[in-house]
Amino acid sequence: QKIENIELNKLVKKLNVNDRVSIYNGTDEGTIVLLARWLNKNKDETTINFLFPDENLKQKVMPFEDRELYENCNCLADAIGFKEVDINNADYIIAVYTEETNYNLDLNTTKQINLSKEYKYIMFIQKVNELIALGKRVVLVDLLHPNGGSKELLRQIDYKNLLTYSAWNTASNSIGSSLALVGIHAFNNNANLSSLLKERIIDDCLYQTVVRRKINKELIMRNINIYDLDSDEQSTIKKVNELLKIEAKIFIKENFFVKFPWNRTFEIDVSLE
Repeated sequence: QKIENIELNKLVKKLNVNDRVSIYNGTDEGTIVLLARWLNKNKDETTINFLFPDENLKQKVMPFEDRELYENCNCLADAIGFKEVDINNADYIIAVYTEETNYNLDLNTTKQINLSKEYKYIMFIQKVNELIALGKRVVLVDLLHPNGGSKELLRQIDYKNLLTYSAWNTASNSIGSSLALVGIHAFNNNANLSSLLKERIIDDCLYQTVVRRKINKELIMRNINIYDLDSDEQSTIKKVNELLKIEAKIFIKENFFVKFPWNRTFEIDVSLE
């Protein structure tokens, strides 16, 4: 990765395209970030503010990444064309929850990672709820651990009135996709993201953190390959739907169903009825 990074930077310099190329962590969010950039290329500049539980957390290096969190935030925002301003003047507030300790979610166990009870994290949650109550457009990016979101955090946030939410895969995957959805909303303020918000809660938090780990643990005990379910796909997705509906009761009122797009437990497609 570092060798490739060095060579790419050399090529950028050689071709004199520094103003057209940005290299930062992340990959899977790339296409939707570029879509948001294209949608916003001819409109007035959108302003944002990144809110953290502690300013020192901006310098944290997240799991699977090789540079500071805030650098990636700025690069992703710049890629779309956003400008960061103070919190009182921002069109959108990107609330980024992370803690000092890096937690790696073990996808083959159901051991829980609980939120810190330190004052600064409690105050962050309170601040987010105050901003939502004031009618601010707030996005929640949950980076407590990679590969899923914290149900405990969602319960403490006025999640129904978030603009959007993200907690999937790596930190930059989550940040980039959230910023891209802000870009889509900035392009069309009438865009209704409520269904997408619910889908992200089902997928990023309830499936990835809770149900997926339960399913993986059971399948591994039965010597079933979680990356190629083969003939066990239908019975597994039926079980996933059953478990998800139980987990989603307090968050989602609409009926929904999910399926595996790639015959593995790594990801799901969510459809709200």
